[in-house]
Parts: sequence; structure tokens; C-alpha cells
Amino acid sequence: MPPQILVTEEPYQIQGNGIANVQVIDPAKFVLDQRNPMERLRELCSSALSTAVGSRSLEDALRMKGRPDAITFDADSFERAGVKVYNIMLKEADVPSHIEDAISGKSVKILNAEGERESAEILRDAVMTHYGLKDDTEIRRVMLALKYLETVRGSSDNGGSTFVLPPLEGILQMFDRGIIPAIGQKD
Repeated sequence: MPPQILVTEEPYQIQGNGIANVQVIDPAKFVLDQRNPMERLRELCSSALSTAVGSRSLEDALRMKGRPDAITFDADSFERAGVKVYNIMLKEADVPSHIEDAISGKSVKILNAEGERESAEILRDAVMTHYGLKDDTEIRRVMLALKYLETVRGSSDNGGSTFVLPPLEGILQMFDRGIIPAIGQKD
């Protein structure tokens, strides 16, 4: 989902975006019954994200970040559009600096760090489950690869920006040599 302004219950405005895990279950409904099916899907997902953030305090909204179980939505509205949604997740949530100053920047940074930590734990569990890995080094390698791919995908959303990234194999070699730390690595 593209970045959007989300309003919490206080009301504070935050800049956020999300990710939805969806499957087209009725291609005819999805494509033929709508003028622009992808735009309609974005609207439905953005609306669910906005509703979820709007019903929470700023602190609770920031804790939603990276948690696929945090957002509930009306599955029927998606099914009428020919889509099944498995989850919608708040990917990023940036608090404007004037709000951060007003509510104590330290607590916002702590909440963001907690969200990042929870997101890394969820990613680790998903990697272990999906790939059946038990070795810590292999788990971290896959996590690093997934974060790399997420960065590449995210950089393409920046319109006119140019972003140069080394090849994934080079990053994995630097990881193997201990030059860069792994995601979720405990010191």
C-alpha cells in the first residue's frame, strides 16, 4: 500500500504504509466487475489500515507495526471484490517531529524499537517455519536476504530516486565474514 496519512484516536497524524497478503479467489469478479481492480484493492486495504489506526492511541498504533495479527478487517468487502485477504499489516509508521517532541521523542523511539524487534521475531519465526531451518546462521542468512529484497522493492516506490545496492551475494559474503551483523543478532 502506498504511504498515507493515518489519524489516531487522540488525534495525531502519522505517515504510514502497509502490506496486505491477498489471493484472488474469483478472477472474474476481480477483473471484470471493477474499472481498476488493483486500485480498488489498494482502496480496500488502505481503508482497513486507516480504520485500525483510527481506533487506537498513538502508542497502540505504533505497536501494530510489523504485526500481521494486529489489524482486523471486513473480509466480506474483499470477497465481494473477488479477493481473499490473509492479513493486513502496518509496515511503517513515522511520527512527525513536532508530535514526537510533544509526546516525548524518547517514548516514540522506544515504541518504534519495540515494533522493529517484534517484526524481526515474527520474521525469524516465519523463516524457521517456512524453510524448516534450525541453524541460527542459516536463519539469519535467509532473514538478511528477505530484508534485502524488501529494500529493493521499497526503493522502487521512491519515484525519481536512484538507489544503488550491492548484489545480494556480496551482502551474504560480508555477513559470512562477520563484516555486517545479522538481523536479530544478539550481542
